[in-house]
Amino acid sequence: MAIQPTKANPCSLPTNSETSTDSEKYLFYVIVLTDPTHKLTFKTVSQALPVSWLDIPHEENEWVELKMVQAIKLAVKTIAQEYVWHRMTASEEHQQESQPLEEKQE
Repeated sequence: MAIQPTKANPCSLPTNSETSTDSEKYLFYVIVLTDPTHKLTFKTVSQALPVSWLDIPHEENEWVELKMVQAIKLAVKTIAQEYVWHRMTASEEHQQESQPLEEKQE
């Protein structure tokens, strides 16, 4: 699993005439889960957090750390749930394919 922090403006991409400042940007975490054994890759993006939160002094930013951890946990739980669901349904599909035709018709 890879977790990569990324800054972006989730609302719209700036055009040539617009300039984007850090106050308009948000922090996302891009999460990629790869299972090379089963040739599976899952990707997701965490909830957006304002980049301006990173400027809060260290002594006052405990709540910022908690919010970031919560955003990462939620994204990881989401991608893990997708992975488990895919593995379970792929297993069920494989079992159905291997059943004899007579059993499928019943």
